[in-house]
Amino acid sequence: MTPPLHPEPVPGYLGRILDATGRAVGTCFQVEPGVLVTACHVLADIGRAAVRARVAVDALGGGDAVPAEVRATDPLRDMAVLATQTPLPASVTGLVATASVTPSASIVISGVSRFPDRREHRYLTTTGVWQGAALREDRVALSRVESSGVVRGMSGAPVRLIPGDSVVGVVSARYNSADGWLRDSIWIARTEDLLPLLGGLLTIDLAGRHLGSATELDRAHLTRLVGIHENNLRLLETQVAGYGPQDVPLHKLNQLDHERAELARLRSRLDQSS
Repeated sequence: MTPPLHPEPVPGYLGRILDATGRAVGTCFQVEPGVLVTACHVLADIGRAAVRARVAVDALGGGDAVPAEVRATDPLRDMAVLATQTPLPASVTGLVATASVTPSASIVISGVSRFPDRREHRYLTTTGVWQGAALREDRVALSRVESSGVVRGMSGAPVRLIPGDSVVGVVSARYNSADGWLRDSIWIARTEDLLPLLGGLLTIDLAGRHLGSATELDRAHLTRLVGIHENNLRLLETQVAGYGPQDVPLHKLNQLDHERAELARLRSRLDQSS
């Protein structure tokens, strides 16, 4: 077994998403033993965003790579949930509702770090300041953090409050402005939108209290997931309709195909559970 690089260099609930070559492409974190969360685009970038796709993960602080399976995804809100039979050493202390965080709150982010340098860095920790809520034109709610130290590879990392270490969101993307507007802005996916994806694996309230595990997706959870993907599909169809017939970006068509296939799969499972 590969030992950690140093004694507890970063929280034990942090991990890395690895591509087929073993290169770290993003960050993940464990909410309950064997249940991991990351950004959906991290998996999509390596062709592993489909439910039941398998991907390798390891601990951010060092350790052996282990297999994990994708269990639920929400591409529009950029979140995904995976399950592994070999849990990370620890789980997060709790989840806090993103909407409850007050502007100017201090936060910390640790994750995979990829930036130009003569040496490679396994991880990086940075602090930041919570700014508040945002709403995209496709009606996806996000939050924004200002932090100059967030780099490539940190997508999927938990945003944690200082003090307390509770998770208040998931790193989705850094806004890169050519003219200085919104400099150092980081878009954050909300914990409120994460909970429906976790429902088939465990149930957590937004104070972080564990309410009990489930051995399989129940009908109520499947109904919630169907609702998420129906809404995602409507939003995507509206976006695609705004392009000319020959101007629809390929990634939008791929997203549309993925949502239709996932919705059909979930509806089939819901019918079978009746």
